[in-house]
Amino acid sequence: MFVPTIAGVAPLDKNKGFAEGQAGFEFALDLAAYYASYGYRCAFTGTDLRPEIDANPLVPLLRLVSSRELRADLVIPACADAREAYRTGALSIGATYDILVSARRCPKTLRDRLSHGLLLPASPEFYPNLRVLADHAEDFVAGRFAE
Repeated sequence: MFVPTIAGVAPLDKNKGFAEGQAGFEFALDLAAYYASYGYRCAFTGTDLRPEIDANPLVPLLRLVSSRELRADLVIPACADAREAYRTGALSIGATYDILVSARRCPKTLRDRLSHGLLLPASPEFYPNLRVLADHAEDFVAGRFAE
């Protein structure tokens, strides 16, 4: 499986060329090493992400902050269901990388597949940023996500 090292890749606008579509993004992340450190698995469910990675290596990345910067500590490899559940506040991550679940909001099909805790990468340099995760967890516990 080929997973490129991507520096500055952005979603392409059909009216822009590849180089122009990359402009404005500020990151350099060795995605091959990053995904290998997670065993090419979703950190929430353990699902094999290789089909998604092969199709587009940026898609399986759950972005923890809305920014043009892509750093290893600001993304988590996640399947589509987990990305959506995190985005909508059905899931969050606690201070010890435990997975917080809203039984009311998280679909049972996803709950049944969740690991007991976030699957962490082999290399600590790729661990998610706990300070950033704390902001989301605080909103999750306070019920600040819209229904």
